[in-house]
Amino acid sequence: MNAIALTLISTFAWSPSIGPDHLALGEVAKHEFKRPPLDALGVKSLADLRGKPVLVAYWGHTTWADAWVADLLVWQKEFGEDLQVLFVEMQSAGPVKIEAVALQKKWLGSRAMWTTEYAAYSGMRGLPQFSLLSNEGKLILNGASGVMGMSFIPRRLEEIEDAITEQARLRREGPDGTPDDVRGAYKLYAKGKLSEAFALARRLSEDGAPDVASAAAAAATELERRIDSRLVRAAALLEAGRLHEMQAEMDGLGRQLGAEKELLARFEELQESLASEAQKAEREASAALAKIERKLATKGFKSANVKALERFAKKHAGTKSAARAERMVELGGMRI
Repeated sequence: MNAIALTLISTFAWSPSIGPDHLALGEVAKHEFKRPPLDALGVKSLADLRGKPVLVAYWGHTTWADAWVADLLVWQKEFGEDLQVLFVEMQSAGPVKIEAVALQKKWLGSRAMWTTEYAAYSGMRGLPQFSLLSNEGKLILNGASGVMGMSFIPRRLEEIEDAITEQARLRREGPDGTPDDVRGAYKLYAKGKLSEAFALARRLSEDGAPDVASAAAAAATELERRIDSRLVRAAALLEAGRLHEMQAEMDGLGRQLGAEKELLARFEELQESLASEAQKAEREASAALAKIERKLATKGFKSANVKALERFAKKHAGTKSAARAERMVELGGMRI
């Protein structure tokens, strides 16, 4: 295909059929999802993701964008809770098709989310393209690849990664201008010392100088919001029967909450549900399915893995994990 044809494809083929609002640099993204993204786990809007950078990555299921998706999934794994990658499919594939593509290409299993809604869309044409939101939800970086092999050139990727790294640093140390004493609360949180972080923030909000007290009160609110987000995610995993993942989300959190009575009460209620006799079958099924999923992540939908899913679904019939296994068999057999 010649360069002119590639330019036409990049420029016109994947522009949205319905014009979404265009987000300008420096503007706060306010998108609310009409349909929960795949793997949203309680996230209903971009506002729910405040406090961490959000990389909105536009891709297409029939383009040469696989390397772009794979690169960003590496970042999602490396940054973990300090980043949210939101993939937006631009070719009207539909939720089921997207799930099938992501499953068969072994892209699921991280914290990344998947949607067709043009969240934080900055009005560019072509794909791949991206919008990077700051911890406060502002658009701080965007771009489209043009015709460079349907991928971003290395220095552009470095620019995106550097911007994410800076936002992650601010997440761990507090926003620019945060007094040093208050930064200590953010740093304690980053180390997993939640109880100490809250105690410091609350003490400074009561006893500090006016500027310190104000920043400390904001820090306490932000840290509480982060824990709330983790508890919402845990509750969503419980509802989905993904108890193996829920346990990983909950591990250590209770010991860290200390005197935060309201948050601790919510945690203990979730922990009690997780450990209850009523959830025994779901716990066992979730742990067993996790082993098969690890094989799928490395070997894909080979015959042996498909048969393992089918045997699993029969053995654990009636559980949510069995329903997930049946869905994986169905999606794994779809033509993508």
